[in-house]
Amino acid sequence: MMRLVLLTITLAVLLVDSSQAGSADLVCHHWTAEDAAAIPQPATIEDQRKLCEDILGYTFTQGKNEEYPGCGECWCCKPKDLVCHHWTAEDAAAIPQPATIEDQRKLCEDILGYTFTQGKNEEYPRCGECWCCKPESTP
Repeated sequence: MMRLVLLTITLAVLLVDSSQAGSADLVCHHWTAEDAAAIPQPATIEDQRKLCEDILGYTFTQGKNEEYPGCGECWCCKPKDLVCHHWTAEDAAAIPQPATIEDQRKLCEDILGYTFTQGKNEEYPRCGECWCCKPESTP
């Protein structure tokens, strides 16, 4: 039965094109067994939307991902898994010292291309208390 449930959801959601993964702020959320258990079966589009947005807190696109190319053709997109970027000597040399919050934001976002959170990382728990968060796969 669980296999049928997962198959139903899997057929409704096209998987992310791995060649595009990481090319935007969102990536595909692949339905889990717990996700399937949280909604009626067979799941309607509205059930999937509620699961994605209301329960998981992600973005339901129904595969319309022109603005979210990192999500591929997926219907439910989540933020990239971000981790802390520790400032390097090169980072410090790239901005005036002492650095203001705006200097740090410019370095993180404009120069490095990362996400500046100012330590507000509820959406990015793996970033800890860092102010500048980067995708996990970034060196």
